[in-house]
Amino acid sequence: MPIKTIRNLLIAVILPMAGTVFAEDCRPSLAGDHPNLVPPAGGAIITGHPVADERLRRIARERGYRPQARLADEKELAFPWSVHRCVVPHWIGLHKAALEAGHNITIVSGYRSVVRQRQIFLSKLFEFGIDTQAIAAGKHDEEIASILDFSALPGYSRHHSGFAIDIQQDTDGLSAFGDSPAYRWLAADNFSVARRFGFLPSYPRELPGQGPVPEPWEFIWVGDATDLVDDDFEPAAGDELLHSARRIVLAIDGREANTATVQRNTRTRTDATIDELPGG
Repeated sequence: MPIKTIRNLLIAVILPMAGTVFAEDCRPSLAGDHPNLVPPAGGAIITGHPVADERLRRIARERGYRPQARLADEKELAFPWSVHRCVVPHWIGLHKAALEAGHNITIVSGYRSVVRQRQIFLSKLFEFGIDTQAIAAGKHDEEIASILDFSALPGYSRHHSGFAIDIQQDTDGLSAFGDSPAYRWLAADNFSVARRFGFLPSYPRELPGQGPVPEPWEFIWVGDATDLVDDDFEPAAGDELLHSARRIVLAIDGREANTATVQRNTRTRTDATIDELPGG
């Protein structure tokens, strides 16, 4: 059976269930936390060299990266999207609205385990020929910074939660999304369409010191974002996603968002590399 047919059948079955099956524990901003998450731990193994790993963590923290909560049980994931089940009806609604507006958007990357994030990060160290001993000795700062522009350390990616998604339009790839009609549609009026379905830009350009450079393709699902601006709102201590989402809302509210073109260091990496291994 063609993949498109399977997807349409899934949509036909799941969408009518959105108001019931997914309603009970899928209102993170109202409840103050995302369901089914393990509090963040910042000590995940990166290279296995203690000195090098601590140096990488320090560099990442100085850029604004923060340890992220992890999905407690991968059984909570819904396929073929590879996102937390709570995200599914809202993604389906957003996808349907996009098609009606003339934009075909797809999820390129959803949930990523800490183990998978480590594989991605190590592959990029290998690309640059970075030796673990050299990292421990304080070398390769420029190359490490270039990797951290687009790739989080294991334990520091919002994709560990299952609530973050990377989006592309048609088959154009992640690097083209910030200049696509679909992104302009999502970002218009301070992301009003995305927010209607509970999504916020994960790394908006309005918010400095957040780790990676702005990634127009990455969004996080937070539910009803209007609650995040309430002075009495207090996310659970371990929910870095909602703490970040509150900062995002306060940063983008009242501003008109246009495109978010990302300038890349073409001397050291290629768009193709980023598209093959999204790692934010």
